[in-house]
Amino acid sequence: MKRFFLIVALFFSSLACFADNAGTKIAVIDMDILFKDYYKTQIVEQRLKKQQEAYQGWAKKLAQARMKLKKSFEKLRDESLNIVLDETERERKKALATEQYTLMREKEAEIREYTAEKQKSINADFEKARAEILNEIRAEVAKIAIAEKIDIVLDKSGRTLNNIPSIVYFNESLNITSKVLNNLNSTQHKPASKETIKK
Repeated sequence: MKRFFLIVALFFSSLACFADNAGTKIAVIDMDILFKDYYKTQIVEQRLKKQQEAYQGWAKKLAQARMKLKKSFEKLRDESLNIVLDETERERKKALATEQYTLMREKEAEIREYTAEKQKSINADFEKARAEILNEIRAEVAKIAIAEKIDIVLDKSGRTLNNIPSIVYFNESLNITSKVLNNLNSTQHKPASKETIKK
C-alpha cells in the first residue's frame, strides 16, 4: 500500500513538474455528473423504462397463461387419481393432464426465452445510447479544451483499483464540469431553425 501511494505521489509530482516546465494547462471534469445530468441521458432512461414496462406487461400475460395451464394440469391430475371415476375416465384425465403439463413446460420455456431476449435487447440499446452520449460529452470537452488551450483534462470521478480517488486534490478553478454541462444542455428545448425544419 505504501508503495502504491509512493507511485501515485510520484505520478502527480511529475505531472506538476511537467506542467510547470512546459506550460501545460490542466482542467478537471466529473464524468459521473456529466453523464447523469445530461438531458439526453434522462431521455434515454425514460425511453428504456417505458420499453421495459412494455416487455414486463407481456411477460405478465405469459405468466398468467402459464398459471392457467398449471391449474388445469393440477385439476386433471387430481381427477385422474379419483377412484370414484372408472378406469377409462381416469386414463382419459391422465392423458389430458400430461398434455396440459407439456403445454405448461413449453410456456415456461417461452417465458425464459422471451425474458432473456428482451433483457439482452434493452442492454444493447442502453450500451449503444451510452456510447453515443459519451461521444457527445467527449466532443464538448474537446471543444472547450481547444478553445481555452487546455492540454490535459482529467476525470475526477475515476477511482483506482484500491477504490481511492484518482485525483487526490485539485484547485476548484480547474473544474470545467459546469461549463461542459451547460453547453450540453443548452440544446434542450432549442427550437429548430427554418433551415433545419423538414417540409
